[in-house]
Amino acid sequence: MAEVRSVIFLRHGEADKQTPDVFFGRTDTALTEAGRMAAASAANRLSRMRIDAVYTSPLVRCKQTARLLKLAPEIQVEEGLTEMNFGKWEGKSRAECRKDEAAWAAFSAVNGAPPEGESVADFHNRVIEAYNRILDATEDKKVLLIVAHHSVICSIAADALGLGAGGAFHFRCAPGSLSSIDYVDGFATLSRWNA
Repeated sequence: MAEVRSVIFLRHGEADKQTPDVFFGRTDTALTEAGRMAAASAANRLSRMRIDAVYTSPLVRCKQTARLLKLAPEIQVEEGLTEMNFGKWEGKSRAECRKDEAAWAAFSAVNGAPPEGESVADFHNRVIEAYNRILDATEDKKVLLIVAHHSVICSIAADALGLGAGGAFHFRCAPGSLSSIDYVDGFATLSRWNA
């Protein structure tokens, strides 16, 4: 019987200043009390699992979430898991950004980008390269945990399912939610989403 390798994804908890409609990609915000409570809830759920390795984005909200889990493996920081750089749109609401219809249309395209920000394609490629580095560095590990951001997790899921960079727009994951991908002989199955 083929062995299953699982990668569990935890989206960081709610962070300071965070609202559902605002771009806070590279803005390095800390967890709110609700965010810390979400991390505690995730810790409870993860305590029943064996986790062989833990990786996190370098941003504070992810590192705090990872530390609050109090898991045995040492936390590894992977720069490539950083959220998208939204350039001039950092800290602005989507409604405000949509007012510039040409810029919004350019951003919505796979090769587009927010003004002075990272393109969707470049972001996707960066994240997938980082993810592949993690997979390669942990080939002997059966269960990995990655604490990251909404866009990072959605990009990895889209890539694993063969949907490409644009496929990430079809996913949503809530702060503090768990998702997972299982691999059997290199074939990826989305085994849990937004739990």
